[in-house]
Amino acid sequence: VQNAIEALRRAGLQPELQNAVDILLQAFEKRDRTEADMASILSAKEGETVRLRAEINRLRQAVNQAESLREGQASEVSMLQTQLQQALTTNKAAERQAILSSATSASTTLQG
Repeated sequence: VQNAIEALRRAGLQPELQNAVDILLQAFEKRDRTEADMASILSAKEGETVRLRAEINRLRQAVNQAESLREGQASEVSMLQTQLQQALTTNKAAERQAILSSATSASTTLQG
């Protein structure tokens, strides 16, 4: 279409038609520039989309690693709590045994 308009322009048209042809040519040039600008913007947006997707994936991996670490720490805390409870139970049993031994020893001393 643009080539046909260029041919009409060179054909020596009347001034009114020549003005119309010039306006059409300017419109086509403007459309071509707009299309090029839009293609550039689209390309930049696609690049940004790829970058953001990569960043989202990196953040997901970081969250998964943090969650795994937290689960590992929670498991370790639970194990330590169990060990502490066992140590407290053992300590109480040892205290009772020491009290019984002291009482038995004192009783034997008093009887003797």
